[in-house]
Amino acid sequence: MGKAERKLQRNREYRAPEGELGDEEEEEEDVMQQVKDLMRLVGPMLAIGLLVVLGVFFINKLRDSKATSVERVSTEMRGVSDPAELVKLVDANPDTPEAANQLMRSAKLEYSAGKFAEAAAAYERVAKEYPNYPMAAAASLNIATCLENQGSIDEAKAAYEAWIDKNADHFRKPIAELGVARCLLQTSPPQATEAKKLFEDFLAEDPEGPFAAKVKSYIQDAERLIRQGS
Repeated sequence: MGKAERKLQRNREYRAPEGELGDEEEEEEDVMQQVKDLMRLVGPMLAIGLLVVLGVFFINKLRDSKATSVERVSTEMRGVSDPAELVKLVDANPDTPEAANQLMRSAKLEYSAGKFAEAAAAYERVAKEYPNYPMAAAASLNIATCLENQGSIDEAKAAYEAWIDKNADHFRKPIAELGVARCLLQTSPPQATEAKKLFEDFLAEDPEGPFAAKVKSYIQDAERLIRQGS
């Protein structure tokens, strides 16, 4: 066998070692070859233009696909009425724009059912996980209301007061102040005199407001407790 024949034989027997040229490298070579063929066919400038157009097309397709997926999940969330199922959907899709809304809705459903611990947990998630959500402050305030309804009066009073300190200019501040006054009526023993003053101050500032009738009844409760020696 001559020298040329031996060289040809070695070339035929040669196999690339494992990992020397993997599938990814082969795919890259194929893509590059296709780009080169395209450039030879239509010219460099036109080939680049076509590649840019194709890139934009595929990016738009990807964006449309993602938007469709988000809308599908949001629609599914809006159609669920069970709060536990809503929480599961939020857990699976925490970055969906609808997630905070639906977590808030699950909390309201739990609250309406008298499940105050579950409602408080959902409100807490809204406040912590979605701090920029427009209703985050309201969710935080509702935690105090849930504690009050559970009978955890001292914790509820502290939560109301902490909320007021953090949200001194919030339009829901009067609701938190009413919460503090209510808690004073429910402490053991009741702090009826202090509560009555808070209720009267509230009524003086908003005598015809939506809470006026309720506040007047609270004042009557406070006066009754004061007569009883509380």
